[in-house]
Amino acid sequence: MLVSHNEIVTLCRKVFEALNRQCGEGEVIAYMVAEAEMMGLEGLAAFVKALPWLEQDCDQPPQVRLDTPQRLEVDLRRASVLCHLSPLLDYATTKLTPQGQVELVIRHCHNRWLCFGALYQLARQGYWSTASWYNGSAPHHVRFYLHGDSPRPTVQLGEDSADDRHSLRILISASPILRGPIPEDSRMMESEQLELARKQALATGIRVADSHWNTLKEIAARGLVEATDASRRGAGE
Repeated sequence: MLVSHNEIVTLCRKVFEALNRQCGEGEVIAYMVAEAEMMGLEGLAAFVKALPWLEQDCDQPPQVRLDTPQRLEVDLRRASVLCHLSPLLDYATTKLTPQGQVELVIRHCHNRWLCFGALYQLARQGYWSTASWYNGSAPHHVRFYLHGDSPRPTVQLGEDSADDRHSLRILISASPILRGPIPEDSRMMESEQLELARKQALATGIRVADSHWNTLKEIAARGLVEATDASRRGAGE
């Protein structure tokens, strides 16, 4: 089925609000999902996959393990990055100097693919960034590159590594970050390809799987029912 960017944002916001979580903002998370979907990066599928983590994690603020002028390291204790990444990025950017860099390391986290939407918004503010992690469920190394002079993303998929598979490393800079050598076994999704997908989505709509859309609608409706019941109980008091 075909849907619009606004429809994705509205539905994902309602879904998150239906989860009744303390951490995370529905509107911010909805835009993270929508931006990934607009670029052809299967944001809705990743969001549906993230729902069990969102419903079961500790729903507590991150535990800060290290906080220096050039590095911020936190532990999410097996929580989703969706609920915590945006404020962590906001805080990390306050550490930046005009020519400096800040590394954000997030330990024990899930749903890292959806960090793309937050980094895309960061690029639109003029920041360069890279994000990398090792994906255990579909074994490969993932790296996002985003440019601050214009929000042009590049995605690199390579062979898996034995390194920590439960962390996300993000490097942020107010000046260009050079892209290192690309391994021969890497598969690239270049910025032109991703931006073309976004333009087409804006022009003709976004094709999403019926099953994903229906799953999200069911959860959003559950939240509406709970809110209605709460309102009725309040009116009877």
